[in-house]
Amino acid sequence: MILTAALTFLSLLSPAEPQKKYDMATFTLVLVRPGAADKQPEPEAETTVEAKHRSLLHGLAKRGKALVWGPIEATPDLLEVIVLNVPKAEEAQALLRTDPWIRSGARVLETHPWFAARGILKPPAPDAPEAYATFGLLRRPADAPSFPKEKLDEIQKGHMANIEAMAASGDLVIAGPLTDNATLRGVFVFRGTDQAHLRTLAGRDPAIQANRLVLDLYAWALHEGMLPAREPELAPAGSKP
Repeated sequence: MILTAALTFLSLLSPAEPQKKYDMATFTLVLVRPGAADKQPEPEAETTVEAKHRSLLHGLAKRGKALVWGPIEATPDLLEVIVLNVPKAEEAQALLRTDPWIRSGARVLETHPWFAARGILKPPAPDAPEAYATFGLLRRPADAPSFPKEKLDEIQKGHMANIEAMAASGDLVIAGPLTDNATLRGVFVFRGTDQAHLRTLAGRDPAIQANRLVLDLYAWALHEGMLPAREPELAPAGSKP
């Protein structure tokens, strides 16, 4: 497998802290998908349901159980991404069982164990303004070619080198493998919303070039404070840190 927990833990070193090591942990990545069509609330009720949903997530954040969350825009089969600070899907399901969207059947949960660094993703202040990022899912295509071990090792080395380059440039915030050995293999969280730029950076990955991995990018509506600010020296000219 190209993304392995042993190799893709990503210390995400910054130029200011070249020796810093991060404490690694298994989180639960929750992909919120649409539920049954006949369970969708009427428009006038949707606002109330969404308010209760947000209240639940903020409550989980106060308990240290929810890290980041936010809707995915303009993608009908993926409505929201939530990262919970729990290692097991059963605990994640239990935490979200009372969510009004889930309880009604209007939305369903898809959970994956995600191995990544602690302390990078953080819940926002209740009144934090909206901010946008790009969420990336790496998946193994059905027609992924097979290679000898030597070639796979070479691809893996280049894969890690490109991840480190994207982190060093400040474009990549955090990454790590999904460890349930399913079609979805890993996660990239990028700063910014220029998907063409981000796809160019990720396209240098030999695992993507060899069609061992495919990267799907999504506009992710978050709040300020959920992701660390870009280092000033890494900010592109004319951009806001």
